[in-house]
Amino acid sequence: MPELKDLRRGKRRWVIELLDGPNMKHLGKRDPKLFGAIASVADLHKYVVDFAQALGVEVRAFASDYEGEILERVHATANTADAYLVNPGGLTTVAEGWRHALAETHKPVVEVHFYNLPANGEQSIFTPSAIGQSMGLREHSYVAGLFGLVLALDDETFLNPDAPDSATVRRGGAPHSFRKV
Repeated sequence: MPELKDLRRGKRRWVIELLDGPNMKHLGKRDPKLFGAIASVADLHKYVVDFAQALGVEVRAFASDYEGEILERVHATANTADAYLVNPGGLTTVAEGWRHALAETHKPVVEVHFYNLPANGEQSIFTPSAIGQSMGLREHSYVAGLFGLVLALDDETFLNPDAPDSATVRRGGAPHSFRKV
């Protein structure tokens, strides 16, 4: 059986910034019907980082209950991250500042959630500017989103970067994706 990294088209060691918003630091104390039995955000981050290592990419994980700290993290990593994997948590419906900061990086963003937002009557403001979503699979939403993001980053035709009106422009081999906000 092939190793996980052998499923990739490319071999570049992408740097993915994982950002968890408010309330995600409280895993283990949250509704087990929605969040399962995962004990902590540290356990979640270890799970994702270990999966990333098996894929041959780097994930740098960050969690905060404060939007200002998250914005500072986005600004601090904009020049070193190739893409973002985000769970807005408690800011899913209200964080225009965070969404704009991500858009200004011109890097691909995949949105992840433990539970299915529409099934719970919720709608994310991040969705229109994300290249994709993974939700409803608890912590597995993260690795599903990460796997799809890495495969998309490896794909040279990702979002048709050569189209004249493409939102994606390849600079130095790295795709950039966002509709203007």
